[in-house]
Amino acid sequence: MKKIIVLGDIHGRDLWKTALFGNNQNFEWWFNEYKLDIHKEFHYPINEYDEVVFIGDYTDSFTEMNVVILHNLKEIILVKMAYPDKVHLLLGNHDIQYIYNQQRFICAGYRTEMALDLHQEFKTVNFELAYQVNNILFTHAGVINKWNDEYLTNLHPKYTRFLNGNETIAEKLNILYQCNYNPLFDVGYLRQGSMPFGGPLWAHKKEMEEDYLKGYLHIVGHTATDKIEMNINGNDGVIFIDTVGVGQFLILEIDGDKIDFDYLYLK
Repeated sequence: MKKIIVLGDIHGRDLWKTALFGNNQNFEWWFNEYKLDIHKEFHYPINEYDEVVFIGDYTDSFTEMNVVILHNLKEIILVKMAYPDKVHLLLGNHDIQYIYNQQRFICAGYRTEMALDLHQEFKTVNFELAYQVNNILFTHAGVINKWNDEYLTNLHPKYTRFLNGNETIAEKLNILYQCNYNPLFDVGYLRQGSMPFGGPLWAHKKEMEEDYLKGYLHIVGHTATDKIEMNINGNDGVIFIDTVGVGQFLILEIDGDKIDFDYLYLK
């Protein structure tokens, strides 16, 4: 059995510390133990999970100051360094703008004065576009069926030369991200973009509800909701988990093809 906790869009908030360490004070204790390389000798809630998935969007906020956002990202990266195989850091649309520092990626909330500092932080550890366990696909916004047909099914040889044909869809997305594959960054009409549909960083909630890539259970953030929303049929469908703002986190317990769902409430 594998137990996974999924943390939605962070946007500078530190409630993840309570989810993974019990409270902020416990995180400070853990941090001191980590510096002494004795952190694995003590038990914290993070030890109860086999894997931890952050769904992206660590930056930008309507409430948090620049220094808080930056410090929070540094602490998340520190946890990744401490548990490199357990913790998976996915990218969101609000993060890409600092990685590339190009005008075409800029979206609401962009912090010009912090762009260089955030850019440097995103280079310190491995951030990915997607993660997958069995048919469970974790991305920031989701994979739309039409987008998949248009941009993943028939790739140009320029990109297929980097693939062996046996990759999972998450592995494929991550390789294409390393190749700077432009359709990954597409913003669709429903998000006031110029493309017919959004890529896995920008897919609109309505697009995922009506046309998600079948055969997968998509775990996505990107659109804040009042509670975790589950639109599933068996092990197929979409779960929307951008609920850090209301203190709700998704927990998956996977045993073969069987998936049990639980929730962690912190507010």
